[in-house]
Amino acid sequence: MVEQSLIRDITTYTTNWIIIARVVEKSPLNTLKNNNKLFYIDIVDKLGDTIRAKFWGNAADKHFPLLELGKVYSFSQGRVSVSNRKFNTNPNMYELTFEANSPISPIEDDGLINTKRRFNFISIRDIKNTSKELPFVCDILCIVNTVAQPQILNMKSGDETQKRSIFVVDDSNYQMEVSFWSDKANLDIFNDCIGKSVVLSQIKIKDWQNVRSGYSWSGSSITYACDENVDKSQLHSLEKWYHEAISKNHDFISMKSNGQSHVYSIERKDLSSISMNNEGSYEFVAHLKRIYWKNRDGEITLIYPSCNKCKKKVHMDENEKFVCPSCDSIVEPEFRYRFTAIFADYSGHLPIHFFDIGQSLINVQADKLKSLDHDSLKQFLDHDILYQLFRVSVYAKVSTFNGEVKTVYRATKVEPVNYEEEIAYMTDVLKKSVNLSQEDQGDGNKYRKVDMD
Repeated sequence: MVEQSLIRDITTYTTNWIIIARVVEKSPLNTLKNNNKLFYIDIVDKLGDTIRAKFWGNAADKHFPLLELGKVYSFSQGRVSVSNRKFNTNPNMYELTFEANSPISPIEDDGLINTKRRFNFISIRDIKNTSKELPFVCDILCIVNTVAQPQILNMKSGDETQKRSIFVVDDSNYQMEVSFWSDKANLDIFNDCIGKSVVLSQIKIKDWQNVRSGYSWSGSSITYACDENVDKSQLHSLEKWYHEAISKNHDFISMKSNGQSHVYSIERKDLSSISMNNEGSYEFVAHLKRIYWKNRDGEITLIYPSCNKCKKKVHMDENEKFVCPSCDSIVEPEFRYRFTAIFADYSGHLPIHFFDIGQSLINVQADKLKSLDHDSLKQFLDHDILYQLFRVSVYAKVSTFNGEVKTVYRATKVEPVNYEEEIAYMTDVLKKSVNLSQEDQGDGNKYRKVDMD
C-alpha cells in the first residue's frame, strides 16, 4: 500500500504518491479554443503546504462536478511538472495534472487540514519594479480607492463585452488600475468596496505604453479581506495606513515610469446633473453650505470613537471604559469623522457623506476637534468654515432604506479650490468648446457649398 505523501515532498522525481488534501480554491470550468476544457484547484495538506492541480479535456468534464470547495480528498497518479509562474501564483514550484482515470476520492474530514488558501501577495510598488517576464499572474492585498462605471466595448469579432476599471492602492503608496471584464464587471462587491480592503487573486499584470496595470481572466477573483483569509496584523497595518493617507488627502504614486501622481479622470458635472445620473464617480466644484454636526438633542455626531487596532466603533461600558467588541478588549479610542455636509452651486444643492476624508474638509484632526467646547464648535462649524469653495470627488451609489430607493453620495477626495488650476481647466474647456464650434460651422459651410445643379 502506498503511504500518504506530504505536498512538500512532491517533486518531478516523486512516484507512487498519495496526497490527502483540502480544496481551498476552485476555478470555473473554462472552454478554450477547439472546445478544449480546463479548470484548476488549489489544495492544502495538514502542514499547510499548497499545490495547484489542473484538469484538461475529459478529465475536466469528469472531475469538475465531483470536486467541491472546502472538501477533503485523496489524490494520486497525477503528473508532476514545474509550475508556470506566468499563470500560477501558488507558492509551490511544482503543479499537478490529472487525467480522467486518475484516482480521486472523497475522504472523511477530521478537521486537521487548514481551510485557508495561502496567498502569495506582492505590493503594487514591486509590481511596477519587478523584472518578471510580462504578463504574469499575482495576488494583491490592497484597498479600493475608486470604482468606475462599466463600459460596453465592441470586440474585433463583432461581439460586445463589458469592462469595469477600479483603482487600488496599498501601503507602498502606489496606485494601479485593475480592469474586470465580461461577467466580472458586474460583481456585487463593486457596489460597496470603496475604502475597503480586498484580496485580488490571480490578477494578470500587463504593460501598455510603459504603464503596468492588472486585468481579470477566468481564474481571477476579488473578495473582501478579513482576518480569516489574511494575516491580521498585515491587514490592520494596511487599513491604518489608508485611513491616515485619506485623512491627509494623500496623493498616490502613479504606475507611470516618471512616478508622477496619478490623476484619475472623473467626469465633472454640476450638482443638478449629478443628482440625475446613475451610480458612478463624479467631480464638482461647489460652496460648502452646511455641516450636520449634532442631532436634535444637541449631541455631537460629527465624530465617533474607534478602536486604535481594528478601527471599528467602540462603546463605553458602565465603568466609563471604551470597549472594542471585535478585539474583546479595553482600548484607548481614536476619534474618526462621520457626518453629512451640504454643498451648493448655481444648479442646486446635494448632501455628501464624509468619513475619514472629512479631515481634509474641516482641516482639523478629529481628536483635536473633540477638545473644543460647544460654543467654539458652533462658531467654527456653523460660521467660520462655511461658504468656502471646494473641489470634491464623490461616488454615487443607489441603496434601499426601509423600502425607499435613494442615491447616496460618498466623498472620496476633497480639497480647497486651487484658482490657478481652475483657470487652466476652464480655459481648456473653452478652447475645446470653441474648436468644436468651429468644426461644426466648417462642416455646415461645406454642406452649403455643395452644387446641386
